[in-house]
Amino acid sequence: MKKIALVIFIVFSIQSLTAQNVSFGLKGGVNMSKFSSANDIAGRDDEYKIFKYKLGFQVGGFAEFKLKGNFYLQPELLFSLQGTKIYNLINRTYYNTNEFYFTLPLMFNYKFLENYGVELGPQINYLFAIKQEEGFKYPEEVLDELSNEINWGIAAGLKYNVSPTLGFGIRYIYGFERKENLTGFIFRKYKNSVLQLNLEYKFN
Repeated sequence: MKKIALVIFIVFSIQSLTAQNVSFGLKGGVNMSKFSSANDIAGRDDEYKIFKYKLGFQVGGFAEFKLKGNFYLQPELLFSLQGTKIYNLINRTYYNTNEFYFTLPLMFNYKFLENYGVELGPQINYLFAIKQEEGFKYPEEVLDELSNEINWGIAAGLKYNVSPTLGFGIRYIYGFERKENLTGFIFRKYKNSVLQLNLEYKFN
C-alpha cells in the first residue's frame, strides 16, 4: 500500500511539470531532529535513555506551480540528515543516531501580505542508511533491517520572501509511527520530530 501511494505521489509530481507558471529552485538548511515514542514522558523513552534534538541538514531542489489566486503547489526532493541524540541515564553519556533520508514533501502554499506565506502538506521519507556511535545496542544486521524503510509525515511551516528569487522558511515535520518488531529484538514504535530552517533560491 505504501509503495502504491509513493508511485501515485511521484506520478502526480511529474505530471505537474507540464503545468504553466512554474518556477524551479534550490534549497537547503539546518535540521533539528529527535525521536519520540508512545512511552515518552518529557522526552524520556524508558528507564535508561532520554531523546534530545540533534543537528543535521537538508539540501535539494523544488518546483513551484502557481494554482489559482495566491495558492501554489511545491513538490520537493531533498537529501536530509536526521536522527536523534540519546542520553544514557546509566553511564551518563550522549551519543548520536544519524539517519540518512531522501524526502519528498508535497507542500501547498498560500501567499499573503506580498512577502509572507504559509505551507502545509504530506511528506514521504525513504530511509536508506543508519549510523550510530559506540554505546548503542543494535548490531549491524538490525540497522540494515531498519534501513530501506519508507515512513510518512505531515509538514507545516511559514515562509518569508526577501525578493522574487530569495526566501527563508521554517518548517516542522511530525512523523507517523515507524516499524516496531525486528528479528530477535524489540524496537519501539518511534516517530520522527524535525524542525527545519531553510533558504530557497528560485531561478525564474
